[in-house]
Amino acid sequence: MQRLHLWIGVLALTCSALGLAAGLVIERRLAPPPTPPGPFEDYERLVAQTFDLSGDRRAYLSQAMDAYARDIDAIRRRYLAKAGADMQRELEQVGLRYAQLIRDDVLPASQRQAFDEVSQATLYPTH
Repeated sequence: MQRLHLWIGVLALTCSALGLAAGLVIERRLAPPPTPPGPFEDYERLVAQTFDLSGDRRAYLSQAMDAYARDIDAIRRRYLAKAGADMQRELEQVGLRYAQLIRDDVLPASQRQAFDEVSQATLYPTH
């Protein structure tokens, strides 16, 4: 009788292990694919860490960067057929507009001068 109890215990453990493994496999197959990182993810992370942004400011920065990426894509699509210097000028204007938006609306006033210095160093590196 003890052998029967032992075999029942082994069978129960085996079924439990198989159920756990099957559950993990099914979970991986049903899980949504990871979203690809945005084109400005590194920049977002850098600004958020450098200026120690709160959750709300990080969310607003993320929205601004998403809008910036959409604007860039729209400009690229428009100019793809007729590529030229006009596209570069417009991209620079959009870049400046979003830099101004981040500076004035995302960052608190106390960090704007530091942002200006970082932006200046990024745009015009000395080395």
